Amino acid sequence: MISRSLLQHTHEKVKRLFISFSDESHGLGHIGRVVFYSREINKEKRQKNGIVEMAAWLHDIGRVAERGRNLFGLSHEFLSEKLARKWFQNDKNFAVLSAEEKEEILYVIKNHGN
Repeated sequence: MISRSLLQHTHEKVKRLFISFSDESHGLGHIGRVVFYSREINKEKRQKNGIVEMAAWLHDIGRVAERGRNLFGLSHEFLSEKLARKWFQNDKNFAVLSAEEKEEILYVIKNHGN
């Protein structure tokens, strides 16, 4: 189960990443709206595992790299998945996630455009 503190840590990490990113249509405001609706979906489906909300926080983090130094011209979905995977490996706060939770979150991130 994903804790509130882990979701808050993720929120802060995403917020720091987006400080220099001002695209209103897909900036932090957009992510906040997606998170709001993910919480509504969780309530409706009575889910408490946090997977949908975690994926919502992380789904567009690749847009920062897409606008910046994107040498291979990768889509933001792919870049978001790669960056989230890197965060999962390098940030000890994400160590509480099981391998299955990580893979499910990464799947949602990589395929959120579909």
